[in-house]
Amino acid sequence: MYGNAAVSDPDNLWKFGEGLASVCILGMLWLVCSIPIVTIGASTTAMYTVFLRRIRDKNQKEYVKPFFTAFRQCFKQSTILWTIQLLLFAVLGLDLYYYARISGQKASGAFLAVFTVCVLAAVIIIFCYAYPLTALYQNTVKETLIESAQYAVRSWPWSLLALAVSIAVPYIIFHGLWYLALIAGGAVGIANSYIMVHALKKESLRGHGSKRF
Repeated sequence: MYGNAAVSDPDNLWKFGEGLASVCILGMLWLVCSIPIVTIGASTTAMYTVFLRRIRDKNQKEYVKPFFTAFRQCFKQSTILWTIQLLLFAVLGLDLYYYARISGQKASGAFLAVFTVCVLAAVIIIFCYAYPLTALYQNTVKETLIESAQYAVRSWPWSLLALAVSIAVPYIIFHGLWYLALIAGGAVGIANSYIMVHALKKESLRGHGSKRF
């Protein structure tokens, strides 16, 4: 019994080390490739591509080459998704700022501020699905967004968990653990990749394009 434990413990430690290395490497790749801002969408899709492949195939050891291959292949669609997301964030952010300022003067302002926060949360959730779906399937942007919204509703417990991860990690980074900023993207990516594996199990939805892998 003890002999088996002795063998399994180093194996588990090695697997943990490999997993941590993948988070660090992909987190840094995501950050570096996101610096131009306009490339954040492609960088995010590329990160999800590598993580989802690694979850499916534990023997997957390459990170850098598959990342840049996916970055190039999904650049156009991912950039369109990111542009839409950025515009929505800008509009909702301005609305929230305005409603928050008038909330002390009008009751309607407080209601609209809360409503805007809810809409913003829904947008975050939908795009939590959009990039992994882009990594997995060759669909149009419209089809990807529709399926993302459908999955967000059908798999709502996983959707709320993905939302919590997407908010909690950046919050922790910017409130003390700033030295982990280099791998923050990777931490969100690996957590949401495992969440998506469970959330996307319901294959009853129509409209999937051909699989990328």
